Amino acid sequence: IGGQEQDMAQGNSPIIAVYRPDGTVKEIRGENIEAGAYRIQNLNGFVPPAEAIKVGSKWVREAKANKDTGAVAFKGEYEVLGEEKIGKWETFKVKYKVAETEGSDPASMEGTLWLSKADSSTVKSDVVWTNVPMNPAPMPISGKFSSMREE
Repeated sequence: IGGQEQDMAQGNSPIIAVYRPDGTVKEIRGENIEAGAYRIQNLNGFVPPAEAIKVGSKWVREAKANKDTGAVAFKGEYEVLGEEKIGKWETFKVKYKVAETEGSDPASMEGTLWLSKADSSTVKSDVVWTNVPMNPAPMPISGKFSSMREE
């Protein structure tokens, strides 16, 4: 945060996000679950296309608002840029952008994911967050997020 590394906050209660087979969020369980949790999962979740992907594959996913969870409508666009070996994993390099399509300060996540060819799990990511609701932060968060799976 602000160019400085920080430890994860202690004392936060865990949440469990349950996904449908198509990768969409079914429910989130835990203490104090609010609309922001669903919004983050919708932005962050990877939903593969119905058909097998290959280099050059492109697809779109869209969802309407859900008044029961507080999630807002969004659209995701994906493109497989290539194949790369990251550490011991064979991956697809996928460019994506998922953005809310309503609200006064719509949130978005945009970047690149390296997904394991074996199970579609994330091996590496470089993502830009814009206006992402992050409880208990007093305002939406914008910034960059990177991750790398360790061997």
